[in-house]
Amino acid sequence: EFVSMQGDLFIGTKYYSFTYGQPLSEKDGFAVSWMRITPQDQDLVSSTGSIEGSFSAKDDAMILSYGRSFSNISLGINCKYIIRSLYNATGSGFGFDLGAYYQASSSLSYALVAKDITGTQISWSSGTVDKVLPDLKLGVGYKPLDNLTLAGEVSEKIKEGHSIKTNFGAEWWPLGMLALRAG
Repeated sequence: EFVSMQGDLFIGTKYYSFTYGQPLSEKDGFAVSWMRITPQDQDLVSSTGSIEGSFSAKDDAMILSYGRSFSNISLGINCKYIIRSLYNATGSGFGFDLGAYYQASSSLSYALVAKDITGTQISWSSGTVDKVLPDLKLGVGYKPLDNLTLAGEVSEKIKEGHSIKTNFGAEWWPLGMLALRAG
């Protein structure tokens, strides 16, 4: 299966993605993805405050994914190569994500995701190294009705201080082909 998407996110930022996924058996499969985010060009401002031109930036990610289902538990892993470009510098690095999904009942499910579990390091052409901190996410989904799903998520960036965020949402299918989402 092949999926492609292009969208405008905010203030001139473009998002592109291409994914090819292939089942290997009834229980497992893999995918290959490419994603790009490009914000609109930014003003290049001198130390005196005058605009001397503009510069661009972009983030690319190439991702290999594998997942396997074990009864009501599914596990997955991403291996990603990230390439960043900002003004006249480029940087790149590898990262890994892990995920688990548990279907507790027909109406209740849980998910756990560990993003950038190794602390993805982006090495820049300038010699600087940026570290993307690990991010843990715990989610729950509840379907009180066949056409209604309620979801919640708690996430925390692993760093010296705690940075806990929560997200909530709902998806309702009033008609067969129409979904309404809020969150």
